[in-house]
Order: sequence, then C-alpha cells, then structure tokens
Amino acid sequence: MPDNRIFLEHQSSDFEHFVRDNPDLRVTPAQARYLVEFLRINPAELIKNIGPVRKSVAVIGRAVVPLVINDGNADRCYLASPYVHYIAYMKFEVKKMKPLWASWLVRACLTALGLLARSLQFSRAVSVNNWLFTTSMLNNLNDEEVRGLKHLLKTHFPDHAWVYREFKDSDADLAEVLSGNGFRPLIHRPIFEWYPHEYQENRFKRKIRYRIKSDISLTEGHLYSVRRAKIGEPTELAARFYEDLYIRKHSGFNAHYTSVFFDIVLSTEINRLSFFEIEGRTVGFLTTCLDSDRLIASLVGYDRSIGQPRSSPYRAAIGDAFRQSLEAGRVLFLSTGVATFKRNRGAHESIEYEAFEVAHLGPLRRLPWYGIKTFLDAMIRIMDTEAI
Repeated sequence: MPDNRIFLEHQSSDFEHFVRDNPDLRVTPAQARYLVEFLRINPAELIKNIGPVRKSVAVIGRAVVPLVINDGNADRCYLASPYVHYIAYMKFEVKKMKPLWASWLVRACLTALGLLARSLQFSRAVSVNNWLFTTSMLNNLNDEEVRGLKHLLKTHFPDHAWVYREFKDSDADLAEVLSGNGFRPLIHRPIFEWYPHEYQENRFKRKIRYRIKSDISLTEGHLYSVRRAKIGEPTELAARFYEDLYIRKHSGFNAHYTSVFFDIVLSTEINRLSFFEIEGRTVGFLTTCLDSDRLIASLVGYDRSIGQPRSSPYRAAIGDAFRQSLEAGRVLFLSTGVATFKRNRGAHESIEYEAFEVAHLGPLRRLPWYGIKTFLDAMIRIMDTEAI
C-alpha cells in the first residue's frame, strides 16, 4: 500500500506515473486520466470565474482525493468559495421565496452572517473531494483514510477550514466516519434521484409513466436525434449553450465552464457528451458520468429559442438520461433544481450534505461555520426547494 502523500499542480506527471505504478488505487482509469489534467491545467482555463485557487490530489492508502484550495481570495464561483455558496448564492435564490417578508428576513440574516463571514476569512478553506464538477465522484473513505487525510491537511493547510464535499444522509458509513473524526455535517442542497427499476416494474402512476415515456420518445426519431460526441470533436457549442443557460439566464455564481473543460471531460472519457439535433442542426447537449452504482446527469445546455414546453431540448436531454439509466441499470442522479419537473417523473428528493472541520482554527475563525450550520439547520424546516 502506498504512503499517504499530496501531489501539487506541477506534479501531474509524477501523479500519472504513481497511478501507473500502483494499480490497486481506488480510482478508475477515466478518473485517473482526468485528475492528471486537473493538476496540469490552470483552473481558470477550465472555469472562467473560479478565481485564484490551487489544486492538489491527496493519496491516502488506496483512496485518491482531489483538493481545491481557496486562500480566501476566490469569491466568484460557488464551487470554490464557501462565502459564495452559503451566503451570496443563497441570497440570490431566496429572492424567489414567498411571502416577500420571509424572503426579506432570510436575506437580512444572510447579509449579517456574510459580514461576519467575510471579516473572519470564511472562504479560506480546502474543499476536499472537489473534482471541479457540479456533482463530485463518490469517495467513501474509511476511518483510517479519514485520519490519514486529516494528518495531511493539518501538515499542509493548518490555517484553512477543511470541507468534505457532498454526501447523502443515506451514506451512513461515511457520515459516521467523518463525525467520528471531528467533521460536522452541513446542509449542502436538496437533490433528486430516479430509480430505473421503479419504471421497469411499473410502479409509477399512469401520469408519471406517461411523462417519462414522452420524454424518452423525443429522441426516438419523433423530433430530436442524439449524437454521441467523439474524442477530439469541437466542444465550443456545448460551452456556449451552457453559458447561455447557467450563467446568463440563471446566475454568474455558477461554474462558468469553458470549452477546454468540455474537451478534457470528453478526451479523458470521464463524461459522455451527447448532442441533440433537429434536421442536422445542433440545439442542445447533455453530459453524463458513470460513478460507482449511479449515473450522474451532469451538465445540460440548449438553444433557448426552441421553447415548446412539450418538446423542449431540456425534456429531450432528461429523456436521454432516463434511457441511459435504464440501459445501464443504475440510479440516475438528477442533482438539484427544477423540482416540480423531477417530482412529476418519479424522482425522489433527499438532502445532500458537506462536512466541515474547524477545531484546529482559532475561536473567531470557527464562528461563521457554526453560524451558517445553525442557520441552515433551522432553515431546512421551512425551505422551499422550488426556489433552489
């Protein structure tokens, strides 16, 4: 078993050789290829608004864990900045809450928390298991691995908060191990999952089944055709569709992925990239990722001028994700947002968490973390996921 160690950004070749020499590492070939590029490429080439972050990859026993390090100066993208994720982006989203007075009250509380957070370097943090994806790969560390990880973090990042990215409340073993090593759970977001066996075994109500079949049928020659992208194929159109939907329509706090990012996930084969066409014209895309026992519907984008609700490119993309899930026999992870649409297709909602460890920091530096945890634990009782 290899010793615990961290690979820095200038050590991408060393990491590549290390993986080749240690075939028992708990990482797939596609993940290993991606992490080589993760270390090699300047983060701003992958995500325009990521800011001045550093990247590393920790190897603890057989586990391979990517790290994104924010020294406190990256404050534009939720993937790298706790302040953006838990304060700025949430203020943006709760503007949709009703009644208006509730929205105003929540934003006032967040503003106060934000003032405290900024003054106490809330965003000076290491994001653990951060693949620079909207949904991270599963990485269920055991107790020995978490202890080894903490030792590495204490050695290399003693003045940063440590934040383990994304796990579900059903991931009981990981939650217990993190808790046993001093990490505290922090509500991250509501998520949706779709189980293909429920469709195959005809468990859905007639209306739900009809909607799913209608979505799938959109790419069965009725309107859209699906073309799987090949390695080396230009990806600028995917980047443009994504930018138009997630950055211009929704929020500049989202990760502003570039065509280089799409090139990398395609060339390393960590993602599958599918384009949707009408009469030979590309009008949308979907990226999916096989991860352990699930299929992640990662990114979607489309020409927003094509807007018929019953035949939108978004419905075609989700229909194709349903098809891939059925073919692979894997749970479909549908992330967050568009809650009614997903519920109406039988997706199950649950809460996803992060976990933070700040006991090594001074008492004042801990305050914003405890404050945001207390706030979110109270908010979850009244949170409207339609507004997220």
